[in-house]
Amino acid sequence: MSQLAVFACVFLMFGASSTASPNFMDCPRSGHSGRKPECLENLDLTFWLYQDLESSGTQIKIGNLSTFDPSLDTRILGFKEPKGSWQVKLKHELLKREKMNVIVIIDAAYENAANDVKSLLKISKTRSVGVMVGHLLQDLYESAGASPEKFHLIAHSLGSHVMGYAGVEFRRLTGANVGRITGLDPAGSPYDWSKNLEILAKTNGDFVDVIHTDAPPLGGFGIRRPVGSADFYVNGAKNQPGCPPAPFNLGHIIANLSEMLCSHRRSVTLFINSVNKCQFRPDNGAIAGTDGCLMGFDAGPECRGHLDVTTTDTDPYC
Repeated sequence: MSQLAVFACVFLMFGASSTASPNFMDCPRSGHSGRKPECLENLDLTFWLYQDLESSGTQIKIGNLSTFDPSLDTRILGFKEPKGSWQVKLKHELLKREKMNVIVIIDAAYENAANDVKSLLKISKTRSVGVMVGHLLQDLYESAGASPEKFHLIAHSLGSHVMGYAGVEFRRLTGANVGRITGLDPAGSPYDWSKNLEILAKTNGDFVDVIHTDAPPLGGFGIRRPVGSADFYVNGAKNQPGCPPAPFNLGHIIANLSEMLCSHRRSVTLFINSVNKCQFRPDNGAIAGTDGCLMGFDAGPECRGHLDVTTTDTDPYC
């Protein structure tokens, strides 16, 4: 089976973990074939902190946060893929705008996915990864003195649901909410129809904004139903301008997956461009009573409900 075919299969099965919160003592035995979450100590996650454009990054760990500045806003980006990934571009734009803590999460499952089928399967451990991020947030709050309202979690596709679960775990551990979670075209099927999977939700943080770019009625990689405090549907959340039309042919999708992900990935590009280049205003902002609302980096509590956004067909799309 090709790597792309494996990825397609994993995409359909990644929600198979248990609903219970895993802990460091609750580890599946070797060869366990059930649906128990991954033991936290087995997760190969690392956290890298950046505070200015010249920084090469310093690794932080739970219990070792000496370089973290609790007075700054903190944006946590998940989950870094190979070099040239969107997290690197977003980090640069964020630090170009203002001084802040930018924490990039590196998951070896993503780093090794191109060559390791087991790593692809490990990507499915959404709850376990979310729990680990929740523990980091707890340490930033209780040990480093950061304010939860300064936490902003940002992720794409499956990572959006991971960040939602991180918000749930942080609240379970501390009783506090993270300030904001941004979901960039959160993964759809099976999340669109399953009642047993933990998905990103508006209750996961004080403000949850979602950018939908690939959620047509049939097909698409993104979730169609609204899940946030504010849900932005860009160009109808289907066939983004400049992207090839999505065929109803699984073989073609698998063979041309990168091309087929164009609309799904547009959410990432739009958010990155919103930091310093563009202002994306909802078409129905006045009708929805959300005057002053902007999609992307500057979104806030004035944005709420279903909001439609129209973009151009060339980068930066504003």
